[in-house]
This record gives sequence, structure tokens and C-alpha cells, in this order.
Amino acid sequence: MPELPPEEFRSVLEKAECFKTHKDVIDHIWTNIEKEIYAEEDPFRIIGFRDDNATSSYYSANITSADAKLVDEFC
Repeated sequence: MPELPPEEFRSVLEKAECFKTHKDVIDHIWTNIEKEIYAEEDPFRIIGFRDDNATSSYYSANITSADAKLVDEFC
């Protein structure tokens, strides 16, 4: 979680050079991720697998910790 309130984080985004040319795209992305970035409840506050009551953007939502362990062992 950023150590800035959402409105201050937003002001940093607005100062970025890309905001001048891609405001609509950045607004759309920010609207879709702000809740998850600042959420303090499960599963958003923990990075990990869904079966551990966590969330990840690395693994698909249907991948479990057992699946990842199997792949690790295989590799």
C-alpha cells in the first residue's frame, strides 16, 4: 500500500509526462485499480494464492498453491 493518501497518489500520476497525452487511459486504469491498491481487507492486503485468502496478478485466479508446488517440483 502506498504511504500516500489516494488523492496525493493521484496528483503524482497527474504530474507524469504520459498523463498529458494518455489521460483517458490512465484515468481508466486508476479507476479500476485504486480500490485494490488501498484495500486493507482480504484478499487484497495479502499477495499470494486465492486458496490462501490472498490475491496475485502473477498467477491466474484458478491457480492454487498446490498447483504452483507441483510445477516447482516438476521443474
